[in-house]
Amino acid sequence: MKSIALVCRRRFPPLSFLVVLLGGALAAGCAAMTNPALEGIPVRLLPPELRGQSVAGMQTIPLSLLGQERPDAYRIDAGDTLGVWIESILGEENQQPPVHSPITLGNIDLPPALGFPIQVERDGTISLPRIKPLKVAGMTLKEAESAVDRAYIDADVFKKGHHRRILVTLMRPRTYHVLVLREDSPTAQQAVVTSQLGGSGPEYVSISRKGTGWDLVLPAYQNDVLTALAKTGGLPGTDAIDAIIIERNAARGSRTFDVIAQEFQAHGTPACVTGGAIQRIPLRIRPNTPLPIRSEDVILHDGDVVYIQAREERLFFTGGLLPPGQHLLPRDTDLDVLEAVARVRGPMMNGNFSTSNLAGTMILPGIGQPSPTLLTVVRRLPSGEQIRIRVDLDRAVKDARERLLVQAGDFLILQETPEQGIVRYLTQTVDIPFYYLMGIGPRLFTGLAFTAPGGMAPTQLTPMSFTTNMSNSYSLSRTTSGPSTTTTPLFIPTPIGGR
Repeated sequence: MKSIALVCRRRFPPLSFLVVLLGGALAAGCAAMTNPALEGIPVRLLPPELRGQSVAGMQTIPLSLLGQERPDAYRIDAGDTLGVWIESILGEENQQPPVHSPITLGNIDLPPALGFPIQVERDGTISLPRIKPLKVAGMTLKEAESAVDRAYIDADVFKKGHHRRILVTLMRPRTYHVLVLREDSPTAQQAVVTSQLGGSGPEYVSISRKGTGWDLVLPAYQNDVLTALAKTGGLPGTDAIDAIIIERNAARGSRTFDVIAQEFQAHGTPACVTGGAIQRIPLRIRPNTPLPIRSEDVILHDGDVVYIQAREERLFFTGGLLPPGQHLLPRDTDLDVLEAVARVRGPMMNGNFSTSNLAGTMILPGIGQPSPTLLTVVRRLPSGEQIRIRVDLDRAVKDARERLLVQAGDFLILQETPEQGIVRYLTQTVDIPFYYLMGIGPRLFTGLAFTAPGGMAPTQLTPMSFTTNMSNSYSLSRTTSGPSTTTTPLFIPTPIGGR
């Protein structure tokens, strides 16, 4: 029994030595020991509502829903200018009606108009000589001619059955004055620069935008959101939100200017409700989701403002053993923790090199060091509180359920586990002499032989070898071929207490 204890004492370092090493690691301020992430919630225990919302799978709505249907015939409404000719009432008998040259309004070429200009009032009526105001809103041009004829017959101006020439043409269609304000950039801008920290990964800094605005005059049946977008640059870019905000003219709605101003002061922004003074039309929704808009919501009227708001960039932040910085999240695709570490070029299964080795072009000598795998995601909740989520990158590689989705505002901190920190500390800080290893276990190297490269040595070189015995000294010799053979003994001191 005494001999067994003696052998154990000789082959293994004393317990006090390990305690001293561990105390030195703690005294050095090892981050693996003091990492607050150790108290985080493991990702596998996270409830579904806190795992993050996916942005993938969104689909653009049918663009035809942003326009309005074209009727089979033009319908008269307030704001139209009609050309009216009534023989012996508006014009002399047996006289040709005046002809007006064709005009082009927007991309519409109107045919020549006949008669005298008559404006359709706001109440949808027209004023003609010798009869009361006649309501023509909603009628076609042919229906308006018949209505004028009946009105004069009812007023006993025309005799029933007596034919009179009556012409109603469209001289100028009604138009709608609309403002379009856009915060998205008409040209692509670079928002990502190369960071000089860490592994020189891509880091988001900032981007400056310059808003644009258009004063549009849209003719009837083209006064819709689709036409307004087409005339001002097309669909919103990736730097804008996936929605269009329409602020209705306060004079047309039930809510006045003062009501909207008070609502803004009370809540920060007026509510976007269907049919309200402010409407929000989404451009991208998930499949099988009902559209929160109606057909009349896309029709624009005088004084309406179409607003395309810039998108607040979705950023996530990195620190710890990851290159520190702020980084841009994709707009339409998901990014999980593994992809985020690769995106910022952090260490991942590369032996914890100070320089990223993702390209596989660097191999350091020795057995290497453990790669850090303890990733902490600090996530802010809608209530203002924050939680710490613990992710094991090794487990995430094997199990897709462990690959937590990165959300806007997340802070990713990569650290070593305590075990990895101790191993790194031992391999980097503590230097165990070679002769000490031989002293505590002389039989460990018995019978071993190894070959070392000779550099610029002669061509004929015998392998370097050593032998051990149970005496208090060890002989290490090298034999070279040449004119004479020389053997030089090398003595290594015996550890204290050795036999």
